[in-house]
Amino acid sequence: MPDKLTQLDVARSLGCAIPDTLISCDKAEIIAFIQAFGRTIVKPLSISFAPAYGSDDATLISIMANLVTVAEISAASDEQVATFPAIYQAYVEKSYELRVVAFGDACLGFRIDSQASPRSAIDWRRAERLPGIVGREPVPLPPEMQDFTGAFLRRSHLHSGVFDFAVTPDGKTVFFECNPSGQWADLDGTHGSVTRLFADGFESLLSS
Repeated sequence: MPDKLTQLDVARSLGCAIPDTLISCDKAEIIAFIQAFGRTIVKPLSISFAPAYGSDDATLISIMANLVTVAEISAASDEQVATFPAIYQAYVEKSYELRVVAFGDACLGFRIDSQASPRSAIDWRRAERLPGIVGREPVPLPPEMQDFTGAFLRRSHLHSGVFDFAVTPDGKTVFFECNPSGQWADLDGTHGSVTRLFADGFESLLSS
């Protein structure tokens, strides 16, 4: 289910917190949102990769989450903003982030210490290839997380998904998105727990 708007709606309907969100390509509307919420994240609505700005190289680069300011939106022309509808979200203060791999009603959690470095604080993927900056430690999950991911997958007609959450300093879990084809092998480490999760899930599907 690539529709991020539907994902946010499903998560909220299941009782999970989501960031205050605006989807827009209207300059005045975006400026008003940033003024209302302060620190604001912008991220692509559906495109994950694009050519580097001002480059003739055909190599595509990943579009990550970025902070955006009123000054930056004001400096862009109405036409520039109108050609790039995007997701704008109030910045969520994080203690750490949580990546949850789920298959059916089973799930595994991994803590990502994204706030350990300024490079990974906004989008931890910026530092994922730098050793020692972004750890991924297996963590136990409460029963309500298993209930949520299982219900989300059923509602979305998915067998599996990789979920991304923020955990705020006061302990609230905030849903960002679920990637139905998300990478998970790097979470497996030497313990193979995610591989077993998928193997058990496929075995259950084939025998049902």
